[in-house]
Amino acid sequence: MIHSELPDPFQIDSMFPYWREWDHASIFKGLHAPWEALDRLEDYLQKWVGDHLDEQFRPPKNAPFHCEGPVWIGPGTVIEPGAMIRGPVIIGSNCQIRHSAYVRDGVVVGSHSVVGHCVEVKASILMPECEVPHFNYVGDSVLGRRVHLGAGAVLSNVRQDRQDIQIRIGNRVWDTRRWKVGAMLADGVEVGCNTVLNPGMVVPQGWVGRPGKSYSMKDIV
Repeated sequence: MIHSELPDPFQIDSMFPYWREWDHASIFKGLHAPWEALDRLEDYLQKWVGDHLDEQFRPPKNAPFHCEGPVWIGPGTVIEPGAMIRGPVIIGSNCQIRHSAYVRDGVVVGSHSVVGHCVEVKASILMPECEVPHFNYVGDSVLGRRVHLGAGAVLSNVRQDRQDIQIRIGNRVWDTRRWKVGAMLADGVEVGCNTVLNPGMVVPQGWVGRPGKSYSMKDIV
């Protein structure tokens, strides 16, 4: 299915109107479908590694958290004891990476974001001012500006049968050609506590997920 047929509310420009102003805007440049940014993330991070070697974060001796691989951390960001960061990872300025957070394997975290206690973020993009503060899983996902996940909310990224993720919007289907795709959450989306978003969710602006629910695309369109 060609990307011009993707309904406007689900295109990058509609979901993330802020993207052109972001430091990492080139992740999205020229794309229409938000899940395409996941395919570009690895190459983007590899280029960043090459261009910013001198700016890598060097944790102080006896730091109460653990970093391995290439990691960049912006000014004013606080990493609490027990956190684990496994690069390549870029974390912007004035973020909070709280106790027992696990950030790994290809992540960009925008400035003023919170990755909280016992939260795992893997192979994902979090735009500025995101809050994933309590017992969340975010895998192979793209979160727009000021997205908030309630405590215990999970963005599932793998089908039980391990087949590629297909995204159905109305009567049309897009094959992501990926077997791991989490959720694409537009700017300002709110997800309730203990809610599960099933693989391949593309959620437009204005959506609010109720607590304790399990959602798929048929609940969106």
